[in-house]
Amino acid sequence: MFDIVPGVGWLLLAYAVGTAYGWWVNRSGAEVIEKTIDNLIENGYLKHRKDAKGDIEILKYNEE
Repeated sequence: MFDIVPGVGWLLLAYAVGTAYGWWVNRSGAEVIEKTIDNLIENGYLKHRKDAKGDIEILKYNEE
């Protein structure tokens, strides 16, 4: 199938398939992170404050 160097073609094919699978699995990664942070804020595990625009700022543990 691949005649570059024996074994390299299959290695490249396996790498491509693994990369495509990783992208497919992680297609909603940002949503999961956003939901996790929102849940931690709602349950009181993260200190935060809202600025004038209504955006949430996460604070350090020793910050007021």
